This record gives sequence, C-alpha cells and structure tokens, in this order.
Amino acid sequence: MGARPVVVALVLLLLSSTLSGCLALVPAREFLEWQRDDVQLVTVYHREDLSHTFTELAEAYTNQTSFYVDDSVTQIDVYFKASFSFSDEVGCADAGVTRFVRATLLMPDNTAAWETEVCENANPPEEHLLPQPEFQRGEWVLSVEARGVGEEFLNQFKDNFNVVVTVHRECVQYPLDDACE
Repeated sequence: MGARPVVVALVLLLLSSTLSGCLALVPAREFLEWQRDDVQLVTVYHREDLSHTFTELAEAYTNQTSFYVDDSVTQIDVYFKASFSFSDEVGCADAGVTRFVRATLLMPDNTAAWETEVCENANPPEEHLLPQPEFQRGEWVLSVEARGVGEEFLNQFKDNFNVVVTVHRECVQYPLDDACE
C-alpha cells in the first residue's frame, strides 16, 4: 500500500503544475514551439542603380551610391549597358573624349572590385563577384562618370547607360516573422 500514495502525489503534482498560473505557461509554450515551422535560410536581394539618358549636347554626368557589405553577403552581381547613338558608324572616333562611360565599384580599401570604361555600345554579360574567401566588410561605393550627347527637339538620338549592382544576402527567417523583407 506504500506505492499508492506516491502515485497519487505524482498525479497531483503534475496536475497542479499544468493547471496553475504561470507554471501552466511553460508546457503550453513548449507545445507551441514544437508546433512551429522550421527556421529557413532566405536570400534577400538589394539593388543599387545608376542610370542616365543624355538630352543635351556635350552633357556631363557624375554620381555615386554606396551600400554596406557584411558577413551575410554571399554574392554581388554587376549589370552594365551603354548605348551611344550612331556608335556603329562612328565608334570611338575621338578616343572617348566627348562620349564615354566610366564606372567603378570600389571596396572599402579603395581598390576596384569591378570597373569598366566604354565609348561605344556595350552590353557585356552580367558579372558575378564571389567572396574569396569573404568580401571586405564595410561601405562599398559605385561611382559613374560619363559624358554623352542627346536632343529632345526631334527625339531621334540620346546616349544612355545603366549600371545595376545586386547584393545577395542570406538571412535567417523565423516562422511568422518578416525580418528578412
């Protein structure tokens, strides 16, 4: 008969811990955590874009933008396109003095991770920069210096360019949380 009071005491202890105030929250919380979906690794994309269409004769353009790179960055893509009116006929007749695009992506130590300079139509394949073994942490700067021609009277010719840098970041996303967006 000694075992029966022990069993009754354990049942009473279990009931009192699951049905009483704050102590009841612990098993309820554990149950909810057990029902929650798994954590996911999500890739988030951030874009920096510098583009311009020239609308005047001998127009100059200079601009820059920056973004921060940390250990969550897994890849950086660079897309570049430049169009110069009558480039197929004229090409770089003046060696790129009056019409050119010079674009540079600088790392925090001021060395170029990517750069290009063109004075005729260009649309090379998108370049993919990968960490080797990691990217330099800090502020990266995309800068563009360009000169081109265009006109709005007949709207027949306008030089233009587009530079897009896409930063891929990995983010840990918890269920019911939109912290990665």
